[in-house]
Amino acid sequence: YMEISNSINKLQDAVQVLKGVAEPTRLRLMALLSHGELTVGEICEILEQSQPRVSRHLGLLSEAGLLDRLPEQQSVYYRMPVGGPRLKGLELLLQHLQATDPRLGHDHRRMMAVIAARGRAAEQQLGPGEGAALADADQRALGQILTEGLSGSGIGELLDVGTGGGRMLQILAPRASRALGVDISAPALRLARSRLHEAGLSNCEFQRGDMYALPCVDQSFDTVSMDQVLAQAERPAAALAEAVRALFAARTQSPDATIKAAEDLLGKFADTAYKEVALLLEADAYQQKGDYVSAEITNQRVLEANPKNPQASMQLGELIMQHVGENDLDKEEQLSKSEKDFNQALESLDTRPNTGISDAQWEEAKKFMRAELQNDLGLAAIKRKKYDAAVADFKLAIEGDPQPAYQVRLAMAYQKTGKNDEALAICDKLLADPQLHPAIKQVAQGVQKMATQAKAAGGK
Repeated sequence: YMEISNSINKLQDAVQVLKGVAEPTRLRLMALLSHGELTVGEICEILEQSQPRVSRHLGLLSEAGLLDRLPEQQSVYYRMPVGGPRLKGLELLLQHLQATDPRLGHDHRRMMAVIAARGRAAEQQLGPGEGAALADADQRALGQILTEGLSGSGIGELLDVGTGGGRMLQILAPRASRALGVDISAPALRLARSRLHEAGLSNCEFQRGDMYALPCVDQSFDTVSMDQVLAQAERPAAALAEAVRALFAARTQSPDATIKAAEDLLGKFADTAYKEVALLLEADAYQQKGDYVSAEITNQRVLEANPKNPQASMQLGELIMQHVGENDLDKEEQLSKSEKDFNQALESLDTRPNTGISDAQWEEAKKFMRAELQNDLGLAAIKRKKYDAAVADFKLAIEGDPQPAYQVRLAMAYQKTGKNDEALAICDKLLADPQLHPAIKQVAQGVQKMATQAKAAGGK
């Protein structure tokens, strides 16, 4: 059992896990729920135990963090969480017991019978043709096409929107680390659960939800599939937007992955209402790579789609300002262009772009974007040695977002205007924070030193 012990990271976790399953019925429950999702009624039927007894054990396991509880209409499904190092040791223990314990083998056979009955009942509830499985030959052909299209690689975490009877999950889930099927139809989800769990795909989870408001957080999936969904959608653009929102987990992988994801999306849906967000992410990825020419071109593409997009104007201004040298002959011309871009972005903030976020989220983003734009204007003013203008801009930035970076720049601008007491007051406050970022601390100490020397020389 050394492999089991090494898989549980912390002693405290190990104690909690072992205490949670230290009872025969709870261990049997964990063995069942490691294969997929079951309701309380289904568990009672499998274990041939009363509902109060089963519910008590499920409650204890849920409180210990060993089970996920998934409400769906009038039912509640339970399952062991998919993945995660904390339960890896328990999974290994269950695998060992299920291979050797006849009672767990009996439970598993009863579970498969219950799942099959659930699937038959779900098929009867669905209309003619709904959730129909493909013929074996067609399923293999579709699987081959998808495999070739995905270059035969793993697909990370998968979201299947409008999962229906789970056809896409049957093909793609074996290559996913985790898969979530979402559908508005409870009978369709029951059918999909039955098919996928009968196939032994325990990495699949299911959740009832609307494709226009998916029950998942932003950037939480690597791959999104939609089979025969957009053609039947009343609002296909909104459905697509939700898929885009979930898809851009590519940003957490690499700039190249983001660029590819954006171009793939635009290649398939050239007229999507979410063209702007894809291009903005692509421009940011180019900037991370140091490819500033491509970043500028991509931001121009955003403004061609929407001339009032504030993010694109802001990024263009920042690209110009960051690459203007002190001795460049066209320094003033370039800085004037960047200031024009920043002011255009400020004027455009009242025009909400197609970002796929709520009004409340946009208002919050707008506040921080306005602060960033005022900071950008302050930096441009410092480059032009217009220090009074820089002070005014940094003050406005701090009103919207009092982050230390903006404050230390205000201190720098104050020092340049001869207001050394104001500069020192800001630096003293910043340097009193033990958690201050080292780079900001270094700048604050430099400004503090210059202000102190200026005062000693007779400055204010």
